[in-house]
Amino acid sequence: MLTLMLGIAMTSRAGEPLDVRVGIDVRGVTSDATQSFLNGGLGRARFDEDHDGLRLGQAYLTARYRLSDTFSLHGDVLAYGDDHGGSVDVTQLYLNFRPFPQGPIRFSSKLGVFYPAFSMENRGPAWTTVYTLTPSAINTWFGEELRAIGLEADVRWLGASADYPGDIGLIAGIYGWNDPIGTEIASRGWALHDRQTGLFGYLPAPSSAGGKIHEFREIDGRPGYYVGAQWRHGDHFDLRVFRYDNRADPAAFQHMYAWLTRFYAVGARFEADEHWTFISQALTGETYIGPRDSWGAEWDMRSWFALASYEYAAWRFSSRYDSFRTQQRHGFGAPLMDDDGHAVTLSAAWTFTREWSAALEWLRVTSTFAARENVELAAQQVEKQVQLAVRYQTRW
Repeated sequence: MLTLMLGIAMTSRAGEPLDVRVGIDVRGVTSDATQSFLNGGLGRARFDEDHDGLRLGQAYLTARYRLSDTFSLHGDVLAYGDDHGGSVDVTQLYLNFRPFPQGPIRFSSKLGVFYPAFSMENRGPAWTTVYTLTPSAINTWFGEELRAIGLEADVRWLGASADYPGDIGLIAGIYGWNDPIGTEIASRGWALHDRQTGLFGYLPAPSSAGGKIHEFREIDGRPGYYVGAQWRHGDHFDLRVFRYDNRADPAAFQHMYAWLTRFYAVGARFEADEHWTFISQALTGETYIGPRDSWGAEWDMRSWFALASYEYAAWRFSSRYDSFRTQQRHGFGAPLMDDDGHAVTLSAAWTFTREWSAALEWLRVTSTFAARENVELAAQQVEKQVQLAVRYQTRW
């Protein structure tokens, strides 16, 4: 797949129906974090004290091919400089149908593998954030465990028909192959990192669980759904509310158990002027595994963040505060696998040419997770990570 998309990129030309973007960033990293979950530990950062130094942050190729005036094909391939499953993998691949509006109503749809429009941060190519190197805990989790493999429909009222500078949309999706969602957040807790899980990849399970987590798998044959609404006022304000339910049978087993995961997500982005952007997003829900009449276990999930970003000339400065929590209501395990913590992220980015930019980020995560005691770690950990990234991106 990567070879195919690289071949497409090399043959693209301006004015043709193919739009291709490629990017790569190399990072110098210093971290005092405990063993990262990517290396089988319970650390919350992407890089730990044994895996810092010079690293490939990310390489991506994203392509859009216009098949006709109403149909287009989209695909994203990402690569990471590690030896975990899916280090080069497809993260999105879908067909988009976008007919011309009929009066004040516009309809569009997606079919394939894609991220639902839950994120308020990840507006860049290949579902990357444009504000920091590391997304919030909420959007980290979306990148880890959530993907829609199915169909989405978007029906939108266009305010321009009534001289209103905005629109209101209703969005609904039906999907499968996301039954394991909830595994990572329950067994490790919330994390903050920018490594997305590819369609054919996996997440290493924490040392307390062992094994590999293949996120995009159908176990019980029951489709899930999400529904939501979006209100946009010009280019200044964007409000979204979503309900997600994978409708999994938590007692179903096929190489691994399904997880019944449901949540509400609400977020807003306000661009006060040409310099200031403010974003806040919150999520509340639950995840459940196992037969309810025996050893089944259930967790409540909560997280929110607030971000402020200031852009001036070639510079962008951003700060974000994250709060997160999971609480195990009942089930197996002693001590209970509760997670409680917060994080602070500070970032400065400089775009010095059209293709080249640099970013410096400081991340501090404080979390209390009792299950760390099972691997002879203190339940509370304070983990710090600093990244200096040099990035190149271009478009054909």
